[in-house]
Amino acid sequence: SQRAIFAHLWDGTQNRLRASLGSSTSALHANVLALCYEIGSKQERSSILAYLEPHLEKNLEHGLQHGQHGGHLELFYLYFVLPGLAKHGRPDLAERMIAQHYGYLMKLGDDTLPECFSTVGRSSGSRCHSWSGAAAIYAARYVLGLRPAGDGNHRHLIFNPVVHGIRQASGLIAHADGWIEVSWKMENGVRQHHLNAPASVRVSLG
Repeated sequence: SQRAIFAHLWDGTQNRLRASLGSSTSALHANVLALCYEIGSKQERSSILAYLEPHLEKNLEHGLQHGQHGGHLELFYLYFVLPGLAKHGRPDLAERMIAQHYGYLMKLGDDTLPECFSTVGRSSGSRCHSWSGAAAIYAARYVLGLRPAGDGNHRHLIFNPVVHGIRQASGLIAHADGWIEVSWKMENGVRQHHLNAPASVRVSLG
């Protein structure tokens, strides 16, 4: 249970989770999962976010300095990091991490989806890692703002963009019942949006 996790793995000296009993590692992965899946109380998750923030800000730099298995979060793990940040009101940090990590690949002229950014410069490691396309999933669910409502009904979606520096977005979302058109733009502090979904799909406004 969640309470058992916090009873045995909570480090009160640093207000974050340990990776396992007796572990002294930074346990970034465990704490990111707690954010992404909203494990623990609001106060505990707030403490975890405060612990993670300086690590996330320096993640790219740390990975390039220390290499694979250096204790940082690799590119594929942004699959959990980005939605975790959006759920806890930090799209600013999510957008910065996207710019940093994918900007690094663009600077190298790399057009693959590597598992690990720390190995790209050495031309090694997996070069077709679908999890590493996490920014595209994030863009659909939090920038465009269309994501599952969370009630188990795949025909019920919620529209609620979570952005910081982005002022407009548009795109198409694939659904089993047909394409969904989404566009929005901020005008005078108000978000104007357009949604066109199949009749079988219900979209609630967040």
